[in-house]
Amino acid sequence: MNQSNTATLAASGIEPLTAMLPRYDVARQVLIPGLTLATELRGMFGYFTSGVLVDLAPGLAEYLTRVGARPVRFVVSPEILEDDYKAIEQGTEERIAILERRMMELLGSPQVTASALATHTLACLAWLLASNRLEIRVAFLRHRYHPKVWLLSDRSGTICARGSGNATGAALHGNIENLDVDCSWVKGSADRVRTFVEEFEAQWENESEFMQVYTLAEAVRNEWLSRYSPEAAPTPHDYEHAFDQDLSRRAETSAAERQGLFRIPPGIVWRGGQYAHQGEAVSRYETAGRRGVLEMATGAGKTIAALIVAQRLYREQGKLLMVVAAPSTALVLQWAREAQAFGLSPVLPTVAGSRQRKLHLVARALRRLRRGASTVECLIVTNNLLTDEMFRSRLEDVRISSLLIADEVHNLGAGRFTSNPPEAFAFRLGLSATPIRQFDEPGTAELFNYFGGVVYRYGLDQAIGNCLVPYDYHIHEAQLTGLELEEWFALTERIAANRWRAERDEDDFVLQSLYRKRRRLVENAASKIPVLQTVLEEIGPKSLRDTLVYASSKNPDQLREVRAVLANLNVRFHQVTQEESAKPQRLQALFGAFANGALQVLISKKVLDEGINLPSIRRALILASTTVEREWVQRRGRVLRRAPGKDHAAIHDFLVIPPVGELDGVGDPRPLLSSELDRIEGFAELARNATNVDGPLAVHHRLLMKYFTEEGGSGHAS
Repeated sequence: MNQSNTATLAASGIEPLTAMLPRYDVARQVLIPGLTLATELRGMFGYFTSGVLVDLAPGLAEYLTRVGARPVRFVVSPEILEDDYKAIEQGTEERIAILERRMMELLGSPQVTASALATHTLACLAWLLASNRLEIRVAFLRHRYHPKVWLLSDRSGTICARGSGNATGAALHGNIENLDVDCSWVKGSADRVRTFVEEFEAQWENESEFMQVYTLAEAVRNEWLSRYSPEAAPTPHDYEHAFDQDLSRRAETSAAERQGLFRIPPGIVWRGGQYAHQGEAVSRYETAGRRGVLEMATGAGKTIAALIVAQRLYREQGKLLMVVAAPSTALVLQWAREAQAFGLSPVLPTVAGSRQRKLHLVARALRRLRRGASTVECLIVTNNLLTDEMFRSRLEDVRISSLLIADEVHNLGAGRFTSNPPEAFAFRLGLSATPIRQFDEPGTAELFNYFGGVVYRYGLDQAIGNCLVPYDYHIHEAQLTGLELEEWFALTERIAANRWRAERDEDDFVLQSLYRKRRRLVENAASKIPVLQTVLEEIGPKSLRDTLVYASSKNPDQLREVRAVLANLNVRFHQVTQEESAKPQRLQALFGAFANGALQVLISKKVLDEGINLPSIRRALILASTTVEREWVQRRGRVLRRAPGKDHAAIHDFLVIPPVGELDGVGDPRPLLSSELDRIEGFAELARNATNVDGPLAVHHRLLMKYFTEEGGSGHAS
């Protein structure tokens, strides 16, 4: 626990919000995660009791033992009675004496010690005072002192949480309060955060014109130490022990409070109408014994169907552990928003920083379930954490009904998951538009063996026109340059010379490497960039918006060239690569700017292929595609989601066409074109412009005739 922190608040996933308490758990979702990362804690409170630290203990346990964390600084004010003011005005008592008496009553309030954790918190506060790690200053003014502000900071910035609630336990988890959270690294929040930081520092230095601020009186400090000072510094283990004791005491009331919060939002209609397929999916899954895969088109509502499945299971079982696994941090954050709409308070270990902190959050959630402090816990993790051995071992000890929801389940077909799948989950649900792993029958079989087979299918052909919009498909042809042609033919000749390897081993490394190099050459064909510029100019740069550009993941040069084209056309754009997706707060800010039109274009390689919900997207320009059909389906799904004012979408596909050569020799272009034509056919068959005179099926037919008939050439493919 005593280690320097490598994660930051800016990467924690905490974001600006406006919420009502207790429906929004500010302690668990903002203050505790913030304290596990912050190196400075400041606060201004019109009313303060040490009981507030009961609910913040998990975060404080880490903050108080962190190397480099600054002393906690609070400006507080006890309640000053009218008789106190009269005594001051009449000169019968000094204001400092009154403050001392009221602070003694405030900090030493006997009802606080009813809880084991609160008792320990008092001892911890005493230790902090004795070791000069807690500084309290007291505000005095004729009118009431009413700020309720938390400031948590580290090197990346500051979180400011403020609202109607004071620094009391009741304000955090009992009262009806309002709350606003701002983050200094988010545009639109920075000025508000700066205002409260400056105000705190002014009050702390007694530079406010509206009040007098005093250092905590020595008499109060000494009395506090004499009552509560421990013999040794409290440790995080002490917190955990006290927390466990306190959970037992609060279990019955906490469970009653949480019961009924996990519910299907009233606005969701899933048994009939436009989304009746969600009801059918839920029914088929339950009939199959609550194991199986839902194969549903992107945008058809797999997430909603899965959360309905979980809610119904929870209602039946009475207590439930949910684990949602997704392939990326961006999808983890998206799931968190959906889960909150169902009344859940999801735990996001993935964005917690170090592995130790991730596992700490998991352990706390499981402890709440065991102790009865909650009846449902929702952990949302990446696939990497799902396959972590320590994470698995924590789950194995849970004797509670548990459900695993695997989003984009096809990604789990790799050996790391299937070689040792977690058996702790009695109920299992896989979600994917494309659950079959192309070129990997064993991986697909292992997935279906674990999750169960496909229990419900709802394809693009069913979804388009119902829950997805129709689309137009446009093909743009580009040519290889002279040097690219030479390299392409050279690679093709080497492939022909090594074809014998496929007879010995279909996955031969040498042969597969040659295929990849040839594919990379085509994906990054230089002529695609001027063709892209022509297409953008025809669309109109000024009117361009809600557009994705997919660049090759095999060569960073193409991404740079796309950026240059967009910059020259004065298009507002930003890239979304692994660098951006590693910063959850930054990613959400980019998506927000794109949704409101501040950004016209997002450029991506693979990050936006799966699951990301950006309904406003109207256009996708695909500069590079692999031969994996799943990628084609997922990218098409990004464009077809419904949004206000959106009646159709457009997909622009960039196709490299080599010249017709001597088809008996190394110039045979058919190995390249066969996969390209498969993609064209797949995209074209559902396009609304498919049969136009110059539509995609006409292009497909022309290329087929040119390269695959006797008129176009002869010979065999290499």
